[in-house]
Amino acid sequence: MMKNEAHGDAADYTESDDEGADGYRKGGYHPVHVGEIYNGRYHVLAKLGWGHFSTVWLCQDLSATRYVAMKVQKSAPHYTEAAYDEIELLAEAAKRSKDPAWEETQKGPLRELFPDGGMEGFTGVVQLIDYFEHFGVNGKHVCMVFETMGPNVLALIKRYNFKGIPVDIVRKVTTHTLIGLDYLHRVCGIIHTDLKPENVLVGCPRGVPV
Repeated sequence: MMKNEAHGDAADYTESDDEGADGYRKGGYHPVHVGEIYNGRYHVLAKLGWGHFSTVWLCQDLSATRYVAMKVQKSAPHYTEAAYDEIELLAEAAKRSKDPAWEETQKGPLRELFPDGGMEGFTGVVQLIDYFEHFGVNGKHVCMVFETMGPNVLALIKRYNFKGIPVDIVRKVTTHTLIGLDYLHRVCGIIHTDLKPENVLVGCPRGVPV
């Protein structure tokens, strides 16, 4: 999952509020409710979205006084396996943010392309904060906790009624996406195989999705 400063599989996300009741069965979605607290830490505030693999919720992290996005994966074995694959890749990406080659890139002649002229630690890849397993009525669900992000680029395209996003925004989104791809490929040895508007998320600097 890429991010831009302008937050599995984000691929099939939609702006619809309703993923349908049929998915709430053994092996499927977990019924999350506003007001619940997960892992003794994450207080559910609102629903952010859903996809074929999971639902995503805005939560308040009670241990750190911040907002986070909690992704609750479906419980069937192949969804669990996909979740742990995602966790492994995100963990690998996170631990290389201080790699000397990347720090040199941030401080080099291309530093003006980075947010805030070389914002420390920016990789263009969403940050996994935590993960845990939750046992519910439909089985065992892997839950992943991310920094909060804004809408995906498809939502941005829709915002401009499919008539074209302003060029300055296109340049910024493209630049930050390329920064993320460079980081993944050159520094982490990871190839992103599903790059499309739904999988590129715009940042929300204030930490609250809009």
